[in-house]
Amino acid sequence: MAIGVFDGMHRGHQLLINSAIKQSKRLKAKSLVITFFPHPAHVLSKNRQLPYLMTLEHRLTCLKNMGVDVVWVVPFSKRFAKINPYYFIKEILVNQLGAKTINVGANFRFGKDREGDVALIKSLAKESGYQTFAHHPIISSGKIISSGRLREIIPNGKLKEAKQLLGRHFSLNGKVTLGDGRGQGLGFPTANIDYNSDVLPPLGVYAVRILWK
Repeated sequence: MAIGVFDGMHRGHQLLINSAIKQSKRLKAKSLVITFFPHPAHVLSKNRQLPYLMTLEHRLTCLKNMGVDVVWVVPFSKRFAKINPYYFIKEILVNQLGAKTINVGANFRFGKDREGDVALIKSLAKESGYQTFAHHPIISSGKIISSGRLREIIPNGKLKEAKQLLGRHFSLNGKVTLGDGRGQGLGFPTANIDYNSDVLPPLGVYAVRILWK
């Protein structure tokens, strides 16, 4: 299994998730990703409303395309945040989900008062029968690849740099909606997209690739 918010699905997230997929094939087991929605920062801090890089639906589509077998979307709440970290590992990850490997970021914190960390996960590994894989951040151009960095550069139009961090072109999803038809009247019909992403490139004209669902 792999655990994290994974907003943006950048190269660091992909490394962690691909590791879990590779291990599941080796063990002939199911790959499981545990992700959280809403973002924990939205629940735990009134003053820190992080803009989403992608919708939950978009995140789930990316996970499916990567080949993940099962995704558990945890409805993050203050009650969930108070779970004892020892209980979370032993009862939920091991007893209920049958964890054989646990993949997290090296700085991963969880549970009541953020008391759970990689050291705790590793300390329970041998007696619980799983392996721990703590992944360090990937460095690009001398800086850590992170969702926060993407939130800064995409609105500033640095899409080439965003591509380096994402390992793919920046993308968003939404539904095609009916507009005024002005483009069609000019001989250039357009598709009006009703999107829910918070982080967008600046206004402009872009070459895009459209994937219909």
